[in-house]
Amino acid sequence: MDENTLLARRQFLKQSAAAGLISLGTPTAWTDSVYAMGKIPRKLNPPKSIYELKGRVLVNGQLANARSVISANSTVETGSNSFVVFVVGAGAHILRENSKVSFTGSEFLEQGLRLLTGKLMSVFGHRDTARDQLKMYTTTTTIGIRDTGVYAESYADRSIVGRRPPFSSINDYNQSIIDY
Repeated sequence: MDENTLLARRQFLKQSAAAGLISLGTPTAWTDSVYAMGKIPRKLNPPKSIYELKGRVLVNGQLANARSVISANSTVETGSNSFVVFVVGAGAHILRENSKVSFTGSEFLEQGLRLLTGKLMSVFGHRDTARDQLKMYTTTTTIGIRDTGVYAESYADRSIVGRRPPFSSINDYNQSIIDY
């Protein structure tokens, strides 16, 4: 299977998670359901960043639409009953309602992100070395990410993070998880 097909499926699975399809049962059950629906998204042509959005979504303080560009130094925010599925370089993200994330980097190369509040699912492209590790910050933790995905929820007093259920709840400030 070529890389474009894999990226398209990964992006679709993230979209399915946002839509609640993961709750269908075992991984095999929901994966089979995804294939049965036949909707595998196409790769976005640069500079397009947004695959899907619903409700009030802001990019750098401006109301977003399908043509909005999200770069590695953008801030993305969603309102009530809103979400956005988007890419930044080789990383794909779903930002759920009432959430805010700020990226750091240059152009379309993510070097870090800060989930200020809310819920985010991300899958990152391959990084060649540990030096290229991306840092994700929430209200209570720092996460070092190489080439994998992560789900995080960030609240004022705690964070919930993980690669797959069950997720870890982190209540201690400045706790670090480096092995993602």
